[in-house]
Amino acid sequence: MFHMFSEYTDFVNKNQFLDLPYMCNQDLYNDLANDINNFNPNSIFEEIGRCLLKTVLLPSRNDNYIYSLNGTSVGVVFQRNYKGKMADKNNKNRPKRGLFDFKIHIAQRLNTTHYQVFSEIINQSNLNNCKKIWGGMNPSQVTNNPNELLVLHKLMLMMFEQEVNWGDEPFQEFSAFSPLKGAEPRDMLMGFIDMMYNAGQTASVDNIPDWKTNWTGEKMTPVFGQKNKYAEYPKNLKDNHFKPYRGKAASGGMMVGEMRSLFLRTSNLFIVNS
Repeated sequence: MFHMFSEYTDFVNKNQFLDLPYMCNQDLYNDLANDINNFNPNSIFEEIGRCLLKTVLLPSRNDNYIYSLNGTSVGVVFQRNYKGKMADKNNKNRPKRGLFDFKIHIAQRLNTTHYQVFSEIINQSNLNNCKKIWGGMNPSQVTNNPNELLVLHKLMLMMFEQEVNWGDEPFQEFSAFSPLKGAEPRDMLMGFIDMMYNAGQTASVDNIPDWKTNWTGEKMTPVFGQKNKYAEYPKNLKDNHFKPYRGKAASGGMMVGEMRSLFLRTSNLFIVNS
């Protein structure tokens, strides 16, 4: 049982952007917290989603969901009162974009890149096991190898980040991979991983042709060509690597049904970006 009164009081004190008192009050908060606590997840992504929502609502969790994996700390750090690029107030079509933004925590680091994790996948795992994570399996059900297990947890969290921050909802960024487009946000990452294992070539992260880089030129995140537009991406690459995964994950999308309702109800506690 949550200590609801003290948690709610701390929640009000620690959040700058609550819609008080009509959309955010003690009764609505109590009902939502109880429903999140009683939610029965159907996939590993829904389980982490439930944990993230608890982290958002319960200040006693100190803005993080961190667990130990063979001595390595792994999890997510919620960006409470986030004011970064995702929360741009000029984005009127997505007025609460960035509300659930978080950073992936790996062994005290918060800046692990897709390029780094994809490189580790090549060295420690394989395409079939990545498909199992994409399908919604817990990494502990996929492998007992500690090195591969850590890599698959990283992949799981990156796919979870896609499910939370990209899609059709008012708190998400636009994506060509969303339920309304017959896909799941994490399908995008699975397509790029498939590209790494391009048939007839040696498996390599550099089989992915285009990357967003940082100011030093270090590769960070895969993109769809120089303009990063999926609609303009070569048809053969879409057909071979992305279309086979669109909407095909065994567990389906995360931001649907009751899970979507819980995220929307949580977002209703907050005002729009301003």
